[in-house]
Amino acid sequence: MSESGFTLPYTPWRARYSAVIVCLAAAALVLMRWGMGARVELERLQDGAYDASSLGIAVAMSATQNDGLLPPLDPSSGHLRPKPGVGHPAFLVDGRVKKLEAKPDAGLLLSYLDDGRAFTMKELFASCDFFYLGYAVSNEKEGAALIDAYRARTAQGLGFEEDLAVAAGSGTLGTATLYRLRTDLAEQLAETGVKIEEDSPLPFPVFVERPGHYSVPGGWVIYLDRRVEWLPYPGPFPMTESFMKSLESISPPSAPSPE
Repeated sequence: MSESGFTLPYTPWRARYSAVIVCLAAAALVLMRWGMGARVELERLQDGAYDASSLGIAVAMSATQNDGLLPPLDPSSGHLRPKPGVGHPAFLVDGRVKKLEAKPDAGLLLSYLDDGRAFTMKELFASCDFFYLGYAVSNEKEGAALIDAYRARTAQGLGFEEDLAVAAGSGTLGTATLYRLRTDLAEQLAETGVKIEEDSPLPFPVFVERPGHYSVPGGWVIYLDRRVEWLPYPGPFPMTESFMKSLESISPPSAPSPE
C-alpha cells in the first residue's frame, strides 16, 4: 500500500505480461511450424506434378517411335502401368520415382552424378504412385467399361495391344470401342464421326495419381494433351470415389513388382 492509499498492481501486471509473452511465443512457434509444414507440402505437390509430367513426357516420346500409340497396358494382372520395357527413359528423372533403388537385372540402368542414386525403367513403371489407364475414357461409364475389360482380359491372359470392343455407348465418348491412347486420337475419332472441338482440351486422363500423398486429399492427373491438373478427392472424373476404388481394387498399392 502506498502513502496515497493506492496499490500498484505490479505483480498481477507482470504475470499478465508474462502470459502474453508465452502466448505470443506459442503462436509464433505454431506459425513457424505451419510455415514449415506448408513449405514441405508445397514441395510434395511440386514433386508430384513433376513426376506426372515426367511420366507423361516419357510415354509421349515413346509414341513418336510407335506411330503415335502410347505404350500398351502391362498385361500382368494387378499393375495399371505401361508395359515394361517401353517408354523413353531419358525423360524419367527426379521426384519420388527417382528415389527407388535400382536392381541391376531389372532392365536399363540410369544413374545420377549428383547423388549416386539410380533407377531403371522397369522400376519406374512399377511405381504404385500413379495409375496408367492406357485407354481413352472420359467419364464414369467409360471408366467402368475399362475396368471390366481389364479384368476380363487379364483373367484370360490377354494383352492390351488393340482397341477393345465394349457395349454400345460405353466406349470412348459414347462409342462401342475403347480406343488406345494415341497422340492423334482426336483425328481418329473424327474419322468415325466423333468430333472434338479444336480448342477444347482432350478429356482423356493418361496417368492418375493415387490419393494419399498429401495432407489435402487429391492428386495430379496428366491428360492426353499433356495438361497436368490437380484434382481433389473425391472430385470430378477420374478422381471420383467409385472409379478410384475400382482402380485400387485391380492395382493395389502393395502390389509387388514381378521379378
